[in-house]
Amino acid sequence: FTLFRELLIFIPQANNIEILSPLLDEADIRSLSCTPREVPLAYPPPPFSIAVSVCVWAQEWPQPDKELVEKYEGLKTVFFKRLVNAWEKIKTSAEPAIQGSPAAEGVKEAFEELRKSPRVDSAIKIMSGLATEMEPAVDKARMALLGVYGHYLRPYIGERLDRAINNIKPMLDTVLPHEG
Repeated sequence: FTLFRELLIFIPQANNIEILSPLLDEADIRSLSCTPREVPLAYPPPPFSIAVSVCVWAQEWPQPDKELVEKYEGLKTVFFKRLVNAWEKIKTSAEPAIQGSPAAEGVKEAFEELRKSPRVDSAIKIMSGLATEMEPAVDKARMALLGVYGHYLRPYIGERLDRAINNIKPMLDTVLPHEG
């Protein structure tokens, strides 16, 4: 795993690029195995070009607490239930108004034609396959972010964030209830 440490700004100097770091001095850059170097530019160098590079080093991500993961999963489940229920309510309330509309019939026919198209079908299969393939990487990134939050941020903002979530729940239960 890698952890991003610092952004290094490259500023063009004639045919070369010089590394400048507003936060680290040269000794710090060397200690991070990021030695200042010159990189040849294409001829002619583009005017006012700035590139950004990231200095990285290997470090283990902190593991999230089981309690934090369970709390996150619970909040995520309730959030998705709220979205599904809101969508269902919008759909049921809009259906009677759309039923007799000629424009709605045209949209419905176009949607049915798209649904029957082999290109759309293959695109849906490709996207669902990509989503399935990406799921482990997304879960790993989510757990890493929860670990970073739990280790570095939760001691400082955890109580306030929990209070804010608990204070907004009654309003969300009124506007977007999670149960039908």
